[in-house]
Amino acid sequence: MKNKPSDYYLKNISRRWKIEVNKATDKVIIVSPYLTSKTAELIIDNSVDRQYEIYTVFSVQNFASGASSLKTLKRLSDRGCKLYHLPRLHAKMILIPGSFASIGSQNLTRNGTRNKEASIAIFNPKEVAKIERRLEKWLEQRQCITKRMIYNLEDRLLALKKKYNSLRKEANQLENEIWAEETKHIEEARIAREQEKARIEKEIIQRKEEFKWKEKVNSIRTKVKQLSEHKEIERSLAEEFIRKSAYWNHPKAGRFVLSPGHASRIIGNKKNWRIEFGSNSFLVGHAICRCQQTLLEFLRNFEYTKIKPSDNQKIELRQKLELNVLGAVANSKGYEYYYPSDDNYMVFGTQAINFKEFVNFFLKKVELDNFLYSD
Repeated sequence: MKNKPSDYYLKNISRRWKIEVNKATDKVIIVSPYLTSKTAELIIDNSVDRQYEIYTVFSVQNFASGASSLKTLKRLSDRGCKLYHLPRLHAKMILIPGSFASIGSQNLTRNGTRNKEASIAIFNPKEVAKIERRLEKWLEQRQCITKRMIYNLEDRLLALKKKYNSLRKEANQLENEIWAEETKHIEEARIAREQEKARIEKEIIQRKEEFKWKEKVNSIRTKVKQLSEHKEIERSLAEEFIRKSAYWNHPKAGRFVLSPGHASRIIGNKKNWRIEFGSNSFLVGHAICRCQQTLLEFLRNFEYTKIKPSDNQKIELRQKLELNVLGAVANSKGYEYYYPSDDNYMVFGTQAINFKEFVNFFLKKVELDNFLYSD
């Protein structure tokens, strides 16, 4: 028997949910940031044949505003549903392992049945299994929602709801006023636009140029941000910097020569990659992260202007970057300090880090060299 093809919904999908859930004989996984009574309870019945896992957002603000219902959580808990809080959840899904999955914008709420929502229903078991495997990574962050939490919040929520409803009424009134004023000004704005057509055309050209400039700055910023996330550096990146900047004093050559093999000596973890040189350690991960922050701060100054950095600003930037590298050295006790430099090198016995090459590679990798020096 062929698999039923996927179906698309630009309307309420709750009827399809109910049909598929009634077919389920084992587990039903429900993912909905917001839950309200009736709608959620119509989908989730009292059958003992099914185990419900419900992932939502346990947010005081949501309950106070009525976007989600604490009473609904109580009822679902009483029915034996397993309730979980999933931080930063925004997806809406229902998944029945092996047979069905839906992904879309519709929450299990009353408003969800009336809003303009879009969903896709998937019946192919292989695709359903693929979705389940990917969903498992999210579910590792889940936290149990206990009855104690529900009752604890319920005792305090009533007064907060009254305050919230008062503010919402005030906000709705303000919104109506804004729309009324906007309607009044539309005609005035149209007349003004006609009168200033030439000026606006010139302004549009200028904005396009500014947008291109901002895109260029943002492109570089994106490359800078990609170097690390939450101050975590991939080992491959740390190795890349070491291959470009590590040297050793070649006895025959009588000078420092590039030593890319030092990359294999990196130890530590994503937050603290380092190379030990005797009683000192070069904190390559810290150097990269600090240079990253310096560059991000530098780029903020040029996001909304087309003025290229001055020569003094370029010099100051390089000095800051070089200090970031020089300051990424720790002694045997783990204390960080600025390591003395010898010409372009931080010399550790017969080994060395060329901090200028380190910075050069950094600028080249994020294409900031072109930004600084191209016409």
